[in-house]
Amino acid sequence: MCIFLRSIVGFLIQYGAGIALSLFPFEQEAFRKPYRRVIIGYCVMASVFALCFSIVNNVFASIMHLKNAAVIWNGYMLVAILVFGVSFFRTIQVENVKKLLVIVLTIFYEVVKFLLVNLFSPLMLKKESITEPYPPLILTLYVVVTLFLFPAAAMLMRKGVKPYLAEIEVRYIKREFRLVLAVTAVYIAMLILYASRSDVGISKFWLWVTPPLLLMIGTLYLFYWILFREALDRKRNSEYQKAAEIRQLQYQSITKEMEQVRRMRHDMKFHLGGLANLLSQGKNEEMKAYLDEVLGLVSERENRYYCQNAALNGILQYYTGIAKDENIRCHVQVNCNELDISPADLTVLFGNALENAICACRETKQERWIRVQAGIIGGLLVIQISNTCAEEAQMQNPDQTCGLYLPASAFKSRKEGGGYGLGSMEHTAKKYGGDAKFCYDGKEKIFTARIWLNATK
Repeated sequence: MCIFLRSIVGFLIQYGAGIALSLFPFEQEAFRKPYRRVIIGYCVMASVFALCFSIVNNVFASIMHLKNAAVIWNGYMLVAILVFGVSFFRTIQVENVKKLLVIVLTIFYEVVKFLLVNLFSPLMLKKESITEPYPPLILTLYVVVTLFLFPAAAMLMRKGVKPYLAEIEVRYIKREFRLVLAVTAVYIAMLILYASRSDVGISKFWLWVTPPLLLMIGTLYLFYWILFREALDRKRNSEYQKAAEIRQLQYQSITKEMEQVRRMRHDMKFHLGGLANLLSQGKNEEMKAYLDEVLGLVSERENRYYCQNAALNGILQYYTGIAKDENIRCHVQVNCNELDISPADLTVLFGNALENAICACRETKQERWIRVQAGIIGGLLVIQISNTCAEEAQMQNPDQTCGLYLPASAFKSRKEGGGYGLGSMEHTAKKYGGDAKFCYDGKEKIFTARIWLNATK
């Protein structure tokens, strides 16, 4: 009975800790099912696998040679990992590359734990005493190593990996990720081969092999960390380049507007002369029509100035101009003066939102409109941008309730390889102590972005 219980507890320490660790980098909204149901489901799955493992070990492995028993232990653990991997991919609703990254980092944690236990166990156990996968001293080692490693690994997943996953875009990581993943697969295959074919009781083997294996996994971890940083740098450089292009377009648009205003002033004397000529001839109807035309031109010109913030006004001018060319009605109500927010960040917020809105309006056959509202409330810049959109579901989980304001991770990109920009908007808002939430109303076919952030850092 003691061996039976130790097998269950040991398996849960190895298997259960990895499951918990893999869930830390994701928000609750990233799960296809309610978060509590997912946790309960994984707990049940781990318990069932632990019970079956103990039964397999006690019924089959105990009557076989030690070497064959080790093969059974490791093979069963590999099957359990594969089953968890499949369920993990079906449970989480983010890009597959991000899920693979989390699984790989979780495997790193398990490998380090396994290597540390195998490094110290030969010093505490004799070869002939190993007749089960989790003898008392081995189980104690797993408990001690888990208590030492798990808190640090959990903190790393929450504070290190989670922000990176929320910010990076898959298109900036795919090529390098394939290469590093291939090297990781070779490493793990080699480790499984050593663990399955070597005699686990030979102390000198693990004493010599563990240090270089730990060094190799540290190097692989460094590669993944560099991969994260490189993906972020590429994304930010792309955003800065896009912001620079937008600023150039803004400058050209503003310059063109100023030239048109000067031309209007120059032409005003001719308009006044024409009105005076019609008045002298008593052509009141013609004069009224001519005056309405001139006032219309002046009114149209004046309405193109949306706010006193030059950078934001330029962004609105640019995108509303595109929307007008697409026959999309724009309702703009913006009250902003100078802000302590960089033009690049304003471009990320308004540019991404308006670009998405225009793309969504192009796809819909119903009435097409975009409504932009922004202003300062209590020192905060509050933004709401709504638009009509097509009927196709925009959410990662089609079964998720519509009409709720959710983070960027709850929505999927319409573009190949990503590029929806919601994550960039969310990240920029958090940079200024704020946040961004998004809502898809499936009944009204309206998409809304709500953003708030500090107007002064």
